[in-house]
Amino acid sequence: MIQARVLEFQRVPPAGWQMSADTRDVLLKSWSTDPAWRKWNTRLFHEYFEPQKIPAAEIEAVYHAAAAEDSADGIRYFKECYRAADDRNELSHCRALLESLRVQVNFRGSDFGLVYRDYIRNLEARMMFIEALQKTSFYVDRTVAQKKVGI
Repeated sequence: MIQARVLEFQRVPPAGWQMSADTRDVLLKSWSTDPAWRKWNTRLFHEYFEPQKIPAAEIEAVYHAAAAEDSADGIRYFKECYRAADDRNELSHCRALLESLRVQVNFRGSDFGLVYRDYIRNLEARMMFIEALQKTSFYVDRTVAQKKVGI
């Protein structure tokens, strides 16, 4: 961040700041050449974001897992989070998880690239029919009712 100039940030109301995409790309490219960078992403994934059980942390965890040293744990975590969001019919969260992988396109491993390709295609295909699905389906958590009737 020290390398970035103040003019490369934009104010995001009410009290935040955002780095310009061009600045972020240049800094990320320079950081990613340092061998310690992947180790740092691994630590952020495992020690900080993965243990948190909130949706925003899931998105951050997937982002850092995509740039971590080993992709197997990150792929497992992504699939678990995606399935849980999909089971809740939270397609916006599914999209956000995929966006975390997309922005790491230059740094994620090829395994994550295949996962991204398959999941984004699936979501885009579902979104083509979302209007019809929402008109004909009623989305509620049916687990309690199903247990009562023995399903």
